[in-house]
Amino acid sequence: MRIGYARVSTLDQNPDLQLEKLREAGCERVIVEKASGARADRPELIRLLTEILREGEDAHLVALAHWPAGKLHAFRLVPLEIQPE
Repeated sequence: MRIGYARVSTLDQNPDLQLEKLREAGCERVIVEKASGARADRPELIRLLTEILREGEDAHLVALAHWPAGKLHAFRLVPLEIQPE
């Protein structure tokens, strides 16, 4: 299964472009989180890593900046690029 993770920093930001790219990549499920990149506590990311993602599944994200560097070694990640329109 392909599971997407989208994050925006503030409640005013819209994750629609990330969601579109993740669905285009074939993600069957997408977890959306609104949390500052400076925050270490990201409940939805922790839930994705501990409860949702299983061995052999892929976590997709639009930008590696949305994933804490300390978690990169543990999972196979498939980054997607957003091209400006």
